[in-house]
Amino acid sequence: MALIKIASLVLLGVLATGSTTDAFATPRRARGLVVTRGGSVDLPPTKPKPLAVELAVDVGVVAATLGLFRRVGCIRARDCGLRVVLAARLFFAVANSILIALYASALRYARRLPTSPVVVQDISFMEDRMRKSLFKIAVVLGLHVTFGLMPPLIVFSLVHWVAQPLWWDKETSYYRKYGLGRNGGPRAFGVARNIWIYTKEFMMPKKLPRSGGRSVGPDDTTYMYGLEN
Repeated sequence: MALIKIASLVLLGVLATGSTTDAFATPRRARGLVVTRGGSVDLPPTKPKPLAVELAVDVGVVAATLGLFRRVGCIRARDCGLRVVLAARLFFAVANSILIALYASALRYARRLPTSPVVVQDISFMEDRMRKSLFKIAVVLGLHVTFGLMPPLIVFSLVHWVAQPLWWDKETSYYRKYGLGRNGGPRAFGVARNIWIYTKEFMMPKKLPRSGGRSVGPDDTTYMYGLEN
């Protein structure tokens, strides 16, 4: 029993950190590469994601989810109510099915574009990340079916969604170039992203010097929440 718990915790950590680079994100081996614009659509270079920030969020998700399941005594399916088990399975199926559908849509669109070095490279990276995502989904399902573990269903789904560029840098991501984001994205996604941006600006206000002809001292600042000149 102790060995199963240790193995589960290690695997959860691997899945959480491994999901920080997905089919719509910048692969680690592409970090630092200068990608020229190609094709006839004037594609922008893809920027690397803030992996340190995302990793911190993933660790928080893992800790909070494990803590919640341990608190309610629902580590295994046999210890949970039927409704809880069905809800977790439904959440896992819906969340990951949507992401796989988004991956497939982006790849289908990219393959229809004129051939260029940047498009060929992006397609290769997206195919690689999609295969890894499918493999991880199979591993999580195997854990659930074999050992009846519940936390992996929720943890993997949450970190998989956190890895999406919607929360980080939608403008230069694969999602923006090839996915639904190329047309501005669904309205609900835009609203959610704006809420995220305004929340960050509120929590980390910008310091702007006051206007005037005199010099600005260290205390002579004004805080602007979500506003810029």
